[in-house]
Amino acid sequence: MTQRRVLVTGATGLVGRALVASLLDDGRAVRILTRGSRALPPAWAGRVEVCHGDLIRPDTLAAAVDGCGSLYHLAGELRDEARVQAVNADGTRHLLDAARQAGLSHVVHMSSVGVMGIDRPGPVDEHTEGTPHTAYERSKREGERLAQAWGAATGVPVAVLRPTIVFGVRDGDGPDSFLALLRAIASGRFLFVGRNAVANYVYVDDVVAAARAAAARGASGTLIVADPAPLTGFVAAAAEALGVPPPRRVLPRPLASVIAVGLEALGAIAGRPVPLTRARVRALSTRTAFRSARIDAVLGWRPAVGYREGLRRTVDGYRRAGQLPPS
Repeated sequence: MTQRRVLVTGATGLVGRALVASLLDDGRAVRILTRGSRALPPAWAGRVEVCHGDLIRPDTLAAAVDGCGSLYHLAGELRDEARVQAVNADGTRHLLDAARQAGLSHVVHMSSVGVMGIDRPGPVDEHTEGTPHTAYERSKREGERLAQAWGAATGVPVAVLRPTIVFGVRDGDGPDSFLALLRAIASGRFLFVGRNAVANYVYVDDVVAAARAAAARGASGTLIVADPAPLTGFVAAAAEALGVPPPRRVLPRPLASVIAVGLEALGAIAGRPVPLTRARVRALSTRTAFRSARIDAVLGWRPAVGYREGLRRTVDGYRRAGQLPPS
């Protein structure tokens, strides 16, 4: 039987590019939905069907879903607060409304652990309750609910994946905070904020493997995709990949918060980004450890690459691109 086409939204993002490459390597017929605002990899030419459309314009979506057997919905808006609701929630509804008659057999909806709104010490999983705080988190949570309700109404299995912070080599995808982190470690400028923090990162290829496993198994429900580690261990692994001594300096969290407030004020006056923000302080001092209670049992998934090898690959990739100094 001929395999039906796979539709990928958000194909030009970090996870999307890796997912499309994986699908093409397996000989799958891939269609992407794009607004055309970002350049596509040259390797996709003649191999990927490109459908131009916009999630906030329902009239542009019918052609994208027509004839597709499965959908990976990765698209989302993070930075433009004026668009987060329109893209992440309303756009999800528009896309799934268009797909209602397409005969999809499965949907993978990419969300984020941010929708859980949890920042407390200790492990949390899919069953832990929390409240999203930001406009982005609220919009992504609503997108989840819309996707789950659509699945219940249509009978099509919908897997909602909640990855932690996905890392890997970004290619022209806006500000790159992970590259900035690696540069801080490489230059000896990195400081720990407090002690006993958790690194909630997961390598991009491991996220792709989880998404593809969810589609292959027709999985449904919510699944956290995570590879947590002590922040000291994660940073030491990054330093090893970079070939530099591991950082050891520690800044107390209260002092870091005060410094961040001052830097943010100066940055607002100067109109320039600053090296330490309150959000960065929270990220570098969190003791929340996101773990999945379901993904191994449902998908048989564990991080096959893992953060240590993922860091080596990421550092090598940035070096080849000339964005990190050679070893």
